[in-house]
Amino acid sequence: MRGQRSKKKVDETQPIYVAEPITGEAVPRERSITWRRILIILLVIVGAIAILALSVGLGGYSGLYQGEEDRHQARLTEANEHYLKGESLLTQNQYKLAVAEFQ
Repeated sequence: MRGQRSKKKVDETQPIYVAEPITGEAVPRERSITWRRILIILLVIVGAIAILALSVGLGGYSGLYQGEEDRHQARLTEANEHYLKGESLLTQNQYKLAVAEFQ
């Protein structure tokens, strides 16, 4: 029948041995899995370093952007102060000082 296959119990199966290329000795397959584990660990480490570098880069960019916004706001505040002072000098008929403030 199609769906029914004979299944061996785990206890009845035999380990598969792989020939080691350097010594030619038979090594159980479990030992070759160690390299797979090492590869997974290395990939996790590389991924963690990439995430760390990305977060540091985004934090630096965010800091630069916020600093630029603060400087822009300070320039606007200073320009507004000069304008208000120039207007008050105009009402006091001090034209030369008012022109200097407007510039």
